[in-house]
Amino acid sequence: MNREGTVHGVDPEASVAENAPLIISARVQELLQWEPYLKDPMRVMELHQMRIAAKRLRYTLELFGPALGGALPPAIERIKVLQDLLGDIHDLDVVTPLLVGVARQVLRSGRKVATWQDTDFNGALGLLSLCRKKHAARRALHARLRAEWRKLRKDGVLDAVAGGGPGPQPEEGETHAVVS
Repeated sequence: MNREGTVHGVDPEASVAENAPLIISARVQELLQWEPYLKDPMRVMELHQMRIAAKRLRYTLELFGPALGGALPPAIERIKVLQDLLGDIHDLDVVTPLLVGVARQVLRSGRKVATWQDTDFNGALGLLSLCRKKHAARRALHARLRAEWRKLRKDGVLDAVAGGGPGPQPEEGETHAVVS
């Protein structure tokens, strides 16, 4: 798979059932390339890219589900949980810096008032309290994401949909080859 997500080796003359495993396997590999970044909650961009890869895999499974039979819906649900967790984390990664910026503006505006007593300390404290709650929520979501990922890997869900079938799973953080 190249940077644009094109899957090489797809035969336009072949059936959906023949091409689907190749495409699904490539989407699984696309998701797995982000696995090493799960350990570090500060990898905002990489976790967002993992969310995009999870979404692409989920949509691919939904597309091929009718042609491949009933084995995919449970995997689709598991990947949706992963995608939702990554999406919730990304939402917090976007909104929390905005709230921090507003808190800074409120405090800076205190320099422009007639006296320091006119500074909106309650507004600043409220914003900082909200930021602290968002930060704690993100830490909790990241812990849930890591737990869900470990379970997904242990259960062999990704290997099963990629066609490799369940088998021994590597520990979190081990790398996997990317289809190219």
